[in-house]
Amino acid sequence: MATCAEIIEDEETQNCIKCLYGMKITRNGLIRFTNDVMTAFRDQAVDDANENNSAKHQSCSSCTTKSVVPCPTRGICSFLRGTRACKFHDSLPQPCPNKLCNHMLLFIMRNHKYGAPSLKNTDASAWFTNAWEIAKCFCPPDGYINAKSAKETDLNGLLSIFENCVLFEDKFNDVKCIGEIREYCRNLRHSPNMQIPNTEVPRIFQVLRNLLSDQKDIGTRQEAKQALEQLNELESNNITISMEETKIILATERQAAEECQHKQCQDTQGELINQIASRLDQITMLLELIEQRSRRQSTRETATNDGETTDTVKMKYDEKVKGFAEDLCILYNKYYSTLPLGPLFEEKVTPVEDMFVIPTLTHLKTETTSEKKREDMFRSGCNTFQEPITSIDEIFMRKNKRATTIYLEGKTGFGKTSYCTFLTTLWCRKNSKVNERRQGALFTENSAYIDKSKILEEFKLLFLVPLRSVEAGIVDVDDMIYKHIIPNLAHKDTYDMAFLREVLNEERCLIVLDGLDEWLHPSRHTSCMQKHCCLPHCSFRNCVLLISSKPGKIADSCVAFTEFENRLALQKLDERARRILVENISKRLKKDTCGINVVKFLAEVEKDGIQDFLSNPLTIVQIMCLWHDDKSFVDSRCKVYCQILNMLLIRAEQKSAPLHISQSSDEKENVELPPCFTDDAECCHKYKTLLLKLGELAFKSLKSDNAHMLDARTVTKTLSSEEEKFTLCTGILSKHEQSEKFARKVCYYNFLHSTYQEMLCCLYLVCAQRSDDLTKELLNKLEGKMQKDILSEFFVFSCGMSAKIANSAHEKILKMKHDQMKTCDRIKYLDVRNFRDLTLKGYQESKNDGVEINISLRQCVFDKHMDSQSNPELWNKMEGIYSLACIWHKQFSIKVDEMNKAIQESRDSLLYVFINGEHGKDIRCTSANLNACYILHTLELRSIELTDILDLSNCQTLSSLTIAKVKLSQIHLNPSKLHYCFLRPIDDKDNSFKLSFAENKTFSANLKELTLMKVNVIGELDISKCQHLDGICLWNVSMDSLKISEHPIKTCFLGDHIGNDDKSYWPDVLSILENSTTIVELYVSGSEYKSTELLRTIQTMSNLRDLQLMHIDCSESELNFPKRLERFSLDEVKLSFDAFKVLVSTVKSFQQSIECQFEGCEITNTDSNAIEIFITETCKPPSYEIDHKVFRSRNESFPIPINIRSPGPKVDPNIKNLGFHTCVE
Repeated sequence: MATCAEIIEDEETQNCIKCLYGMKITRNGLIRFTNDVMTAFRDQAVDDANENNSAKHQSCSSCTTKSVVPCPTRGICSFLRGTRACKFHDSLPQPCPNKLCNHMLLFIMRNHKYGAPSLKNTDASAWFTNAWEIAKCFCPPDGYINAKSAKETDLNGLLSIFENCVLFEDKFNDVKCIGEIREYCRNLRHSPNMQIPNTEVPRIFQVLRNLLSDQKDIGTRQEAKQALEQLNELESNNITISMEETKIILATERQAAEECQHKQCQDTQGELINQIASRLDQITMLLELIEQRSRRQSTRETATNDGETTDTVKMKYDEKVKGFAEDLCILYNKYYSTLPLGPLFEEKVTPVEDMFVIPTLTHLKTETTSEKKREDMFRSGCNTFQEPITSIDEIFMRKNKRATTIYLEGKTGFGKTSYCTFLTTLWCRKNSKVNERRQGALFTENSAYIDKSKILEEFKLLFLVPLRSVEAGIVDVDDMIYKHIIPNLAHKDTYDMAFLREVLNEERCLIVLDGLDEWLHPSRHTSCMQKHCCLPHCSFRNCVLLISSKPGKIADSCVAFTEFENRLALQKLDERARRILVENISKRLKKDTCGINVVKFLAEVEKDGIQDFLSNPLTIVQIMCLWHDDKSFVDSRCKVYCQILNMLLIRAEQKSAPLHISQSSDEKENVELPPCFTDDAECCHKYKTLLLKLGELAFKSLKSDNAHMLDARTVTKTLSSEEEKFTLCTGILSKHEQSEKFARKVCYYNFLHSTYQEMLCCLYLVCAQRSDDLTKELLNKLEGKMQKDILSEFFVFSCGMSAKIANSAHEKILKMKHDQMKTCDRIKYLDVRNFRDLTLKGYQESKNDGVEINISLRQCVFDKHMDSQSNPELWNKMEGIYSLACIWHKQFSIKVDEMNKAIQESRDSLLYVFINGEHGKDIRCTSANLNACYILHTLELRSIELTDILDLSNCQTLSSLTIAKVKLSQIHLNPSKLHYCFLRPIDDKDNSFKLSFAENKTFSANLKELTLMKVNVIGELDISKCQHLDGICLWNVSMDSLKISEHPIKTCFLGDHIGNDDKSYWPDVLSILENSTTIVELYVSGSEYKSTELLRTIQTMSNLRDLQLMHIDCSESELNFPKRLERFSLDEVKLSFDAFKVLVSTVKSFQQSIECQFEGCEITNTDSNAIEIFITETCKPPSYEIDHKVFRSRNESFPIPINIRSPGPKVDPNIKNLGFHTCVE
């Protein structure tokens, strides 16, 4: 029989199973003890009831819980709104006829630690016959109603009885371990995964042993001693956990998680619900893995009985996987190895290697370097920077480890689908002999870039799923693959769902989901347990998931970008890439005609100032086709698309007979097309009925759940067979057949591109009779589905066609944005700027097409792209502003008076204000206007001077406050709604400001990040209620008193003075950090507390990854850092030579890679010669390599960069910039 370790490869998941099994052993050792004590308790309760009442009856079984419990009872009774009808009691409670049960209840309540027994759990009619019905009164209120004995009660329930029943207080010498075990149980049950770090396992087993070895009672019992022996054997790995036992443990955990989820769905935040849902997904995946292993074991045993060996079965499996990969390559070579050029070309597709141009791809990362942290500690808005990707392998790597979730974003037409096709083609070339093609320009000219890719070869299988073709209701990735890929394979009957899931779990697979923005997660999918989910479900352990989408899909959802290990972005084509793509397209045009002059084409584009049209491949193809047909360039998006439609219709007429146009009185024939359909677009006017029908199809599809897929019934109902044939010839619509495994083929249709769909839909609404009603219907539908990307494109097209529709679309987007701003934790500048840019884009489109729209600029960003001189019409329409951002640049200055006027006139509507004077000069602002903004949500001020007190005490909606490098005297604040607070004065040695709070107002549980630097707090700083605080910085902060409690802090910055003249609060802060399992990053500078206590506290932080110590004297201490550390930096730290030697030896012994940095450290009791000898002797290849050494005279620093190469398969750690002073005492 297989063991847990053989089935589950992840060590931390094994730890979790091991600890759960240890808890089960502990529970078994407590069962008899608990039964004995509770039986004695029942006997005492019965004696008390009989003694107090002199009752004739010794027992009672006629009373129910509802008849015994008084009404109302807190925690039990609740009433229907507007009535006095109790939901718990069917009728009024009645006294016990035997005068016993009411006294039993009083006895239970007196002996409950908090006087509030869980009476919903118990059956009062069995109190005199079953002691466990009384015991359940001391269990948690949910999940124990069906437990009939101690054997049916889990460890948490037993421990709850120990804690709540007063009788158990005399049964233990130390009850502390009970609370510790319950805390572990609670954290494990609410954790988002089934993983426990190696460092936590000994602690859990120790508290379990402490409980079982308590010598006051339980430790003397034989069953507890046996359980203790089993625990020791289990921790030493002398006991193996079988597959069946693992299955039982996981099934129990799944039941508990489902019960917990059911309860939390009613009254708890979505974050915890998502954590429990994530845990359930992982438990389900592990159970499925065990089932697959069982089936495989059964198959092998059957095969062995039939004469086949285990090796033969394994060989057959491997051959089947290999055949699966070859079938996939055949499929991809046939359908996914070409790029669409569009219907304007004689050859509508071309091989990837002849057309694809490798784009600029960047990592979007959060700025977390030590230098940036020391400068700003926490960056408002979680600033990101873009790091260029130089090889394909970098896509799949994160911090020297393989990434498992990757998000690729790119704007419309930037080539997301083309890049997915490129990766698929490359995988086929590297992993199969089926795809032996000629070498195209892509592979010959970019051989260095492509040949460096090795990770793609690691993937046994690649599954490319275009999400636009996935039918509604499918949310699981395995279902998508099974229904949309396998039916198209050569040997489709060979691969059933069980085999597919086994492959996804056992083999290294890459799953590419293309077009998340074109797929919608069903809102009422019963199997989806996560709230606000917008992602397909994938829980297979060996799979790497790559998802492509437009930028807004994740940003507008409740899914955090942190769920993706790598976030990538496709950028605009640079000049070189544009030239190559233009040349490639020109070559395809030459097959029928003389092509175009590339140099002349690019010169004409630059002359007409429409370089932005060459920013992505889609518009490049369109502009080149217009140029090829001698059409003059236009500066309107609508006109470009109209001309392209006209060309498509002309080409269709040339390929087939013109569509017969009946001379009927169809209302569509009598409408006038918008002005963007110029007179030279003759075919558009000729076929306007057909275009309006296509617009109707676009309208219907955008309203549907799957906005980018049309079913055959809708198309045939709208278009005649002749119109359908002609439309397919134009290429505006394309027809696809989807094979089902056990059913007939299903047909569906797509538009040429989503932008054509949105343009035609707009055209239909402009010309429709019920235009207002239909527009309202569409906008409401898009709002309900949160399809802001579609709505944005629709808005731009409407600006070139209809002022009325454009105004409605703009107001709808504005409402969606406004609602989103009010509910988020922090409004981000980039979101505000992007909406401003969308408004400007639509306004410019309306000017180019001669449409007078009436939109107001509610999201204002005054920067080098917009001031009062540009677009004066739009500037004059500013009213009721929601967001205002003013950013000074070196060559751009904002008039402070205009800014103050904008704030004053919009003080009743402003949610967001951002003023950045970093590149300005002597920017002095008055606080009065900001003080009058009572509904502010996010306020960010940088590098300016405020002449008055900033009084925000009347603003009860403030969620994010950032004051960075601002000169002011005092801030008066209402912090009750704050999620983020960053306060830092200008970088002047003697400059600081005061912070005071509105009366009886303190930071609440909402607070997530708090940064106070050089701040004088008036009164008490109370952060004891901030249970969600995960980032804190206290740097040179004075206060009268500090009230702080344990929080799940992940990042912590501490520096210089914390306290007042009479008392330092360093001990209080360090005490709440001691034994922290959540803190990951710690930065400490100039501690005014003992360095020995600081270092001792650091040693207890089991999950610490990043440590930086600055200006600290550690000469009398040893530097023993936590074993999971990945980076540490010592900056001007004083330490002894012995401590330095121990530190280097410790780093060498770490199992993981570690990056170390020493800057200006002072080494005592030695000289440079001794250090040189030590490093030379210690740093021997292959473990260490000294790149170079620069020694100076004593008491001067010298850097020794050292690269550490740890033995074994680990990634090379790196010690950088080892610079220090030597000092002989």
